[in-house]
Amino acid sequence: MDKSSFSFNNWDKGQPQNTSNTNCGAIKFSYGKWIADDCLKLKPFICMAKVKQAPSPPLTLATTTPPPKPKTCPESWTLSKLTGFCYKVYFNSTWADAETLCVTQNSHLASIHSIEEGLFIANLLPNINMIDYCDDIVQTWIGLYTQDNNAHYYWTDGTPVDYLFWAVNQPDYTGIENCGQLRKYPVCGGTVLGDFNNFRCNNVVQHFVCKKPAS
Repeated sequence: MDKSSFSFNNWDKGQPQNTSNTNCGAIKFSYGKWIADDCLKLKPFICMAKVKQAPSPPLTLATTTPPPKPKTCPESWTLSKLTGFCYKVYFNSTWADAETLCVTQNSHLASIHSIEEGLFIANLLPNINMIDYCDDIVQTWIGLYTQDNNAHYYWTDGTPVDYLFWAVNQPDYTGIENCGQLRKYPVCGGTVLGDFNNFRCNNVVQHFVCKKPAS
């Protein structure tokens, strides 16, 4: 019935019978021989179907992901592995002029988001030569500023103000000192402290620090 070629038989002895009512084939369960039998008899039956082969999964070539390229900074800039940013110290400027120069270097005055970042920046600053005392202060512009008399402070790079480390009694002089600076106390007894102070924006201070992402 499936129209395949008849290339094998296993007829029982005396089979197939050449009679008008034995036109269908059956198999003897006891020993597997074939017989011709009446097509109208009720018998168990067996169906046969071709096995469908499951499709092979597509061949994929193993690929190796190259390790990420280490982040680097331009020459004369210093990389912080903690933040993934580059920093550079410049000298002697007002706050506005400092921010303008930073922008020309595709950066901003530094924003600071943890005590570790503040100490990292403080350690970039030169030490003052002290002989008998340790009360001098190195002043450094950072990107901190206020526009509403110390009510709120902002960073010039637009990042959130999520860390403030004001020195004692700071900020002060409401409406007069609107720009922020980081102060480095000289290394005395192995202690470096970078706290924040507000200051007059048009004053020239010793240093300012620019910050930009490493690439």
